[in-house]
Amino acid sequence: MGKDVFNTGPQSCVRVCGEEEKTRIVVINTPDLQFRCAAEQTEFIKDCASVSAPGPHVFLLVLEPENFTEEEKNTMHRVLEAFNDRSFDHSFILMLNSEPRQQDNIFKDYTKKALIKELIIKCRYRYLKMEDIELPELLTRFGQIVKENNGEHVSYEEFEEAASSLPDSPQSLKEKAPTGSLVAAGKDAGLSGQIFRTHLSYGASGFRIVLLGKSEDKKSKLGNLIIEEQEFHHQKRSVASCGVWRGKPVIVVKTPDMFSLHQEEILGEMNNCVRLCYPGPHVLLLLVKPSKFTEDNRKTMNFILTLFGPDAFKHSVVILTHNGESSSVNELLRLVQHRCYNMNKNDRSLLMKEIETIMVENKGTYLSFRGETSRPQQEQIKPLNLVLCGRRGAGKTSAAKAILGQTELKSNSSESVKNQGEVSGRWVSLVDLL
Repeated sequence: MGKDVFNTGPQSCVRVCGEEEKTRIVVINTPDLQFRCAAEQTEFIKDCASVSAPGPHVFLLVLEPENFTEEEKNTMHRVLEAFNDRSFDHSFILMLNSEPRQQDNIFKDYTKKALIKELIIKCRYRYLKMEDIELPELLTRFGQIVKENNGEHVSYEEFEEAASSLPDSPQSLKEKAPTGSLVAAGKDAGLSGQIFRTHLSYGASGFRIVLLGKSEDKKSKLGNLIIEEQEFHHQKRSVASCGVWRGKPVIVVKTPDMFSLHQEEILGEMNNCVRLCYPGPHVLLLLVKPSKFTEDNRKTMNFILTLFGPDAFKHSVVILTHNGESSSVNELLRLVQHRCYNMNKNDRSLLMKEIETIMVENKGTYLSFRGETSRPQQEQIKPLNLVLCGRRGAGKTSAAKAILGQTELKSNSSESVKNQGEVSGRWVSLVDLL
């Protein structure tokens, strides 16, 4: 809020308003999540819903990883799920560390801890360390959540049975899917239940794209073309913004000029970049100007890509900012299997289709930065193949859209159709039989 307004722990929810970058911001500070009975929990949720009416856009979950317990995790789950079944789609984790001299080590250790890891996955890998926070970045991350949820706020959904009793075991925290439903089938296959709700078109992971190159103007222009907003301009560090393509979220990270940095600075900046598109990018767009792209530039680009492992070139596209040729560009094109887009075309649809093709060819896998704690490429979950059977008009198309979290699918009235996409970190191929 830019001022001291929260000094002591509140006994009830406290609402404070402010303005940042011409945007009105309302922050609700809540008391500790400690309830003696279910009635107290329900009263707390109603108080929070009333103070934040018509409902919050973002839940900021503040944790001390080294002191985080199973009981705290269960309480947090109960509160968020009782508020609304979509609460975790609107949640962001902020990690506090109590021992500054060992912050990095503590953070890395505790992100591997089962309790923390489970919550990070539940929040779709949205988290930051307290010491890394800068207000513009935090507001950008909140903005991404709002865009991913189509600007919708979270409304409190009260049910009579909600206050009957507090769950006693972690098992009772799991969402119960209707027997025999697509949701139940999906859960049996190891997929999160949230992606099957037809009103959640953003359940799938969408597209995570990183822009690499020297020209700030060209990177900003390309980023703004992809997200269809004028969000990018000259920035000295990695920044991210979010758009939509065919009903799925698109996260674009624009990096600074890496070619003017030392190797250690590149490592640090790429670490920042990956945090903005965690757990890792699906596609790298390599912006080059043929007449200015030297052999030293190509070696620097190669070094950057090696930070993402041996498969980085399979996930890359060369973006020509100007017409022309050079031996260095030709070598880069060879390494990316001649995938290329010319910015003179200014065709968003053509570029996004190229990005979709790369994701299909790589079965939805993403790149892992070697200095990060993200899941190694070889440990990613195996693809899942599904077949929809039934007569025409039996709701198969609606079911396919719900499963893949997509609003537009390929269709053909005369033959079977295959659609693909990423669902909760897993590549899913779905065939609709005639």
